[in-house]
Amino acid sequence: RGGMAVVYLGHDARLLRKVAVKVLPPELTYGGGGSMIERFKREAQTAAKLDHPNIIPVYRVAPGGKLFWYVMKYLDGEGLDHILEREGQLDVERTVEMVAQVASALDHAHRHHVVHRDVKPANVIIDQEARVTVTDFGIAKALDANTLTASGSIIGTPYYMSPEQCKGKKVGPAADQYSLAVMTYQMLGGHVPFTGDSAVEIVHKHVADPVPPLGVLRPELPEQVVLVVEKALAKNAEDRFTTVADFAKALKAASQGLDVSLAPPGKPGPVRMSKTA
Repeated sequence: RGGMAVVYLGHDARLLRKVAVKVLPPELTYGGGGSMIERFKREAQTAAKLDHPNIIPVYRVAPGGKLFWYVMKYLDGEGLDHILEREGQLDVERTVEMVAQVASALDHAHRHHVVHRDVKPANVIIDQEARVTVTDFGIAKALDANTLTASGSIIGTPYYMSPEQCKGKKVGPAADQYSLAVMTYQMLGGHVPFTGDSAVEIVHKHVADPVPPLGVLRPELPEQVVLVVEKALAKNAEDRFTTVADFAKALKAASQGLDVSLAPPGKPGPVRMSKTA
């Protein structure tokens, strides 16, 4: 059970396979004045139109009536949040591979004019073959201890929210890039860059505080890897990489010892890579 829906393990009697059935609970269906129903429908429609190997596919949507649900592929894997809780820091190669797959999913969504807005480890599933699947596209969860929602203008999980999200501004693909960079920082460094006693404190740090140096948490990291992550964590969206795919490419290049030429602040351009002397 999450903030907005309940997910059941189901059995497809015709195709003889396991499926995941996401259901909007009655208390939200009839107690939200119709807004939760529309959000739930929008999530299903958004996920259904994105056809990508790293995005969870939607098989079927409720025709209507009193119960709202949709059926997704059943993922036999583990959430990245559980992996990080158990293992702490991940090695660079494994991190780069996971980031590449998440970035590929997000880039596909962005090219179809969809911004995830809630990129975080709990929405990333890793299966037994190390294949990564991104879930919960377009979701706007109900207000709880870990999520902020204000008339639909501030949506996300505070630990992973971009500065523009924290300010309640209109967000674009760069917001997902920032959230993925927070995840990358956590995977390499062992914890998220900003914590606090309240959501408000965390939000303020995203907007105003400099990112604690990743190289201090993990001194053995290549300097280029640290610089790439820091660029994707820039406070201003225009100072990040042009696309989330560019971020993933630069991270991979840096991890391989290639020299990644980063554009000057305020002038993000294509990443140029050359072998180090």
